[in-house]
Amino acid sequence: MSDDIFQRLKAAYSKPTVAPKGFKNRHEICKELDLKLTAVKELLLKGVRDGRLSVVKVNVNHKLVNYYGPPEKSSSTAKAKRR
Repeated sequence: MSDDIFQRLKAAYSKPTVAPKGFKNRHEICKELDLKLTAVKELLLKGVRDGRLSVVKVNVNHKLVNYYGPPEKSSSTAKAKRR
């Protein structure tokens, strides 16, 4: 039984995945904006924190890579932040 579970997990993990349309990883964004990796990292973190970007983890050659893209559509409006 455990061999069957292991085989199913191995098959699911080894499936190549692709990023959704409109999503890019940090290195692609660096080349596009002509900025250093650390500057782009800061911008992406701020964008995710503010809700302007969303993150998707994609399996690329057995490594999980973050891809950044437009925020997920929400039916409600964003709540005001307390100051």
